[in-house]
Amino acid sequence: MTKPNEEVKFQLQELQLEMQENVALAKGNLDKFYAQAARIGELQNQIVVCEDAAQPPLTPPPEQPPSQMNLGALLMDLPNEVIERGNLTSNMVKSWNAAGTHRWNRELRDFALARHSDRTWLRAYHEPQSYGTRRCTISHQLDIGKAYRVSWLCKLSNNWEFGGPIKESNPLSGQSGKMGMGLGDNTYLTSGGDINPKGFTCRGQWRGPSKKAYCYDTRRSLVAVGKPDGRAYGDERPLPSYPTTMSEAPLVPGRIHKVVMDVHMNTSWAVADGMLKMWVDDKQIIDDRGLHWMGTVDVAPNIGQSLLTSFHGGSSTAWAPSVTCWADYSEQRVLRLA
Repeated sequence: MTKPNEEVKFQLQELQLEMQENVALAKGNLDKFYAQAARIGELQNQIVVCEDAAQPPLTPPPEQPPSQMNLGALLMDLPNEVIERGNLTSNMVKSWNAAGTHRWNRELRDFALARHSDRTWLRAYHEPQSYGTRRCTISHQLDIGKAYRVSWLCKLSNNWEFGGPIKESNPLSGQSGKMGMGLGDNTYLTSGGDINPKGFTCRGQWRGPSKKAYCYDTRRSLVAVGKPDGRAYGDERPLPSYPTTMSEAPLVPGRIHKVVMDVHMNTSWAVADGMLKMWVDDKQIIDDRGLHWMGTVDVAPNIGQSLLTSFHGGSSTAWAPSVTCWADYSEQRVLRLA
């Protein structure tokens, strides 16, 4: 008679084999989709459309250091006052509308307003939880556009920790989270492992002391193959990791940093010509091109909202700091480039 654990092992092996077959099938369908999309793009390029002919081509702005860039208008006009944690309301945030229109928020209980360095800061508290910290988010509606620049100042508390206990075998494991401004489409906002070409997000991130961008573009779904749960989480950019040591770190607790990020959408749903650029304190750390951010035959690739996100994690205590720390954000600006 078969022992119970042997039966369980047999069922597990069958499920693992079935999952591998399904992943291979999904990858094959995805490759077929991109081949078809590329062919459609070639055919579309052979057709002259009068409406499109009147539109100026999407071209990147001339390269300048952030200190000379036009950073646009303030997204929120923060008041010159201090508001303690737990006292912010949605109506307060709406009253700060400037270049953006408040759309939604999450975990306002962990936000506060602070004053230092001659300006007001939106402070996000990172309190240890079983999955990292709570997902502090504020979204603003933007005019639909093909390219946007977002910029912000950030300062980490002196007791800031980049994640959970550092592992000697993998020092950057659990040392990550979302930090600062980001952009997304108007409707779908892919995140949390979603694979949906009708939406995208690109958010500020850290990995250890490295500043990065966390991207949900359509082609990142290829990295799902071989992942334990079969889901395609975001890609960290730049790749490979930059920097790798604290001595090179662009993010230093207690210091004010300036971050600028440009996102150019792919010009049509069938073309992979999107761009992503990021600067930290006038140093460019990302220059990625040939991105397929989003788009299907019935959904045009566009930017429709900004996202301020601030949290550790993560899905376990391995991502959580050992103490409550905070991140301050100010001078959040937005500029439509196209």
